[in-house]
Amino acid sequence: MKKTVLLGCFMAAALISCKEESALDIVNKSLEFHGGLEAWKAVDALTYQKEEWLYFDNDSLESYTNRTYTHPLTEVEPISMTWTMADTLYKVQNDGKGVLANFPLTEDEKAAFESSLKAAPYTLCQPYKLLADADMLVRLPDDKLEDTPVYTVAIDYINEDGSPGNSWKYYFNKENYRMEGAFVKHGTTYAYVRNLEYETTTGLSLNAKRISYRVDSLRNIQYVRGRYTYTYK
Repeated sequence: MKKTVLLGCFMAAALISCKEESALDIVNKSLEFHGGLEAWKAVDALTYQKEEWLYFDNDSLESYTNRTYTHPLTEVEPISMTWTMADTLYKVQNDGKGVLANFPLTEDEKAAFESSLKAAPYTLCQPYKLLADADMLVRLPDDKLEDTPVYTVAIDYINEDGSPGNSWKYYFNKENYRMEGAFVKHGTTYAYVRNLEYETTTGLSLNAKRISYRVDSLRNIQYVRGRYTYTYK
């Protein structure tokens, strides 16, 4: 009888423990692995060099860019990017009032730069940025990335006009809660991102190297879409 009671208690405790491991719990544990909230609060802004290689579906190079970004951590703006081409320094920035540049921009180019500047802090500063939308986080069934068992946390964004925005799934190592990668639905296309290396300069263990694949809705890889490296200053 005592063994049965004890077994029942252990099973109940295990069930309670599983229920307590919410999406936010997983994100918070990942924050601790990556440096913690105190480290996040101690850094006002980031400056880093981002190199980006984009590829066509036949593996040929579509484009290469090498740009330096500067932006605060806890706010969206101001953010700027600079790069040099043919000995000329180019700068684009968004201070919350719109996109400005030291060279002429078409309206389409302004929209493209605005999207790029907005995405840069969100993409780079994970898992910290997930806290801003903590009430939207949902835990999904556990998964496996290649040979790595992971927890899965999802978030679906809504555009300003009320239409569905990007849908993200974030993957966290089940052993140490390190963020391993993400799966995102952009409109009608899907991307699968693996984080390959992390930096040790800022104390936040942010991305240093990652790779992005174009995939289908089941995460089957079609081709390498992009490679990215980040050097922090």
